[in-house]
Amino acid sequence: MSDADLLIAIPTFNRGELVEIAVRSLMQQANESARWKILVVNNNSTDDTEVRLGGLAAQCSRLTYVFEPEPGLSHARNRAVKECKARYVLFADDECKFPSNYVDQTLTIIDKRKPKIFGGPVLPWYSEPPPTWFKNEYGSYSLPYATSRAHRISLSGANIGFEREALIAVGCFDPALGMKGNVIGYGEETAAELRILARFGSEAVWYDADFFNYHLVQPAKYQWRSLLGEHFRRGVARAKVKQVYLQDAAPPSPTIPECLSFRQAHGGASRTIRWQNIAYERGLPLVRHLGYVFGISTISGTR
Repeated sequence: MSDADLLIAIPTFNRGELVEIAVRSLMQQANESARWKILVVNNNSTDDTEVRLGGLAAQCSRLTYVFEPEPGLSHARNRAVKECKARYVLFADDECKFPSNYVDQTLTIIDKRKPKIFGGPVLPWYSEPPPTWFKNEYGSYSLPYATSRAHRISLSGANIGFEREALIAVGCFDPALGMKGNVIGYGEETAAELRILARFGSEAVWYDADFFNYHLVQPAKYQWRSLLGEHFRRGVARAKVKQVYLQDAAPPSPTIPECLSFRQAHGGASRTIRWQNIAYERGLPLVRHLGYVFGISTISGTR
């Protein structure tokens, strides 16, 4: 892969239709310079992903795709770093879409700020209209960090960039963390963030509230039980990250960027809608904390 200033890397697993949407939105960027490339890492997909990528590559000279047989998001991301020759590698999900000025914004950040790590909000997009009670905030990740004695940075893994050499210097992504095929997991980008923070200091991290992309909210998440289950697993992941990367730090606060402050429903909403909002907005931080406690107890029990 030829040298460039920026590589946008998208790992994918059995989401051929969605990754095509993601790539096509990058193909429509206003920036037509040779400063950036696209890499899709096909992480052992068994659907039509490979065929779709071949068709897209024939239309877009800046697109490259590789096949990574070892299952797991961390393996796919590490493969992207191995393939990358650019100064910066930016990771997004295969469920993402990008505003037309996304690349311009990215290049401005790396030119002016020269961060070791950077990111911004992730806003929702929908393939099906969500129910009335479902707020956009439930499908977004918009806050840059959690306040705690550990000063933990928590950028969203769906919109996160790294200076390639800095990421290599801290060992890239931990294969013990993150998604593995259909097994849901989290924490690999948080662990990388913590290592970069420890090595380079907080001034190496840049967050831009105007630098955003869009992430699909799957209809399954319209069920509150689904989202609570997701956040329980996020809590378990935090326990794993703490075990490895925060041995001497204070336990993380239960209040982390993804959690939503409680707001009473307005405008004559029904009692059902009010209780659904309460389940999300008060339940998410509590469920994450329960997952964290469960994760700590599980780790302790294996010693």
